[in-house]
Amino acid sequence: LNMPNLNADQRNGFIQSLKDDPSQSANLLSEAKKLNESQAPKADNKFNKEQQNAFYEILHLPNLNEEQRNG
Repeated sequence: LNMPNLNADQRNGFIQSLKDDPSQSANLLSEAKKLNESQAPKADNKFNKEQQNAFYEILHLPNLNEEQRNG
């Protein structure tokens, strides 16, 4: 599992659970992703992902001059 926010015990626990019951792989992966995301460092800014994407998209519009880009 490439989930950098899980510690070794958590990662090994999920892997062992997969070995014990492979039929639960979708559920285990979902739980591992949730735990990984919940333990991720929090961003300092208060912008959500959609706001950040919109900002970068506007920032890189080819027809804006420097004054418009800097607002």
